[in-house]
Amino acid sequence: WPEQRGTGELKPARYGYLIDGLDPDLYQAAGHMLRDRIGFSVSDTEFTQNDRLFHRGTLLIEKVNNDKTLDTRLQQVIKDTGVTMIPVDSGWAGEIGLGSRHIQFVRDPKIAIAGGEGVDSTSLGMIWFTLDREVRIPHTILPLQRLRASDLSEYRVLVFPDGGGYADAFSGGALDKLKSWIRSG
Repeated sequence: WPEQRGTGELKPARYGYLIDGLDPDLYQAAGHMLRDRIGFSVSDTEFTQNDRLFHRGTLLIEKVNNDKTLDTRLQQVIKDTGVTMIPVDSGWAGEIGLGSRHIQFVRDPKIAIAGGEGVDSTSLGMIWFTLDREVRIPHTILPLQRLRASDLSEYRVLVFPDGGGYADAFSGGALDKLKSWIRSG
């Protein structure tokens, strides 16, 4: 299949689309798809599809996991990010199936980043810039002072930048609350 790079013209596929794990625009495309609620999976191993090697970290966007507007929305992802998408017509990739245990569905990460007083602004700024500007993955800045009162179950990922305010933030029952959040998965 021909590569489709940044053209906004997506060749329709019966099964889905692949973005190679080494594509330089992979993370921007992943962020775009998370924001647009496009379902996709990631491979934990390399595989061959139509005589082409796809590297570990390859993204698979299956038609069955998305609505009928998928092709139109993926055209916009290509246009906005320049990512290369390869159409595939079968879920069989030779040595592995694209529905095998080597392909894991990516859930919305629901990221919270500790911020505010007690957090190093340079460390927070680097994390914020990466998520907000480079890969554009949705996230929330959670003020350290509100950590104790926050419902951590709203998040799947907590990021704690460098800082000296964590001892105060985790005093009282806050540390037990964080440990409980970790145990619950």
